Amino acid sequence: MHGQTAAGAGLEAVRRLTQLIVAQRGWVDDAGIEAFLAAGYTRRQVLDVVLGWG
Repeated sequence: MHGQTAAGAGLEAVRRLTQLIVAQRGWVDDAGIEAFLAAGYTRRQVLDVVLGWG
């Protein structure tokens, strides 16, 4: 994400998590969750993404 703003990187993390949720029918592995958390999000926000998708 070279040259990307923090907001852009955060939105990219949301996009990737959402893509994993859809592709894996809700069963995201630990690596997918950890990548989202590494972008500065919390476990609560993982739930927010899931509920927003469902």
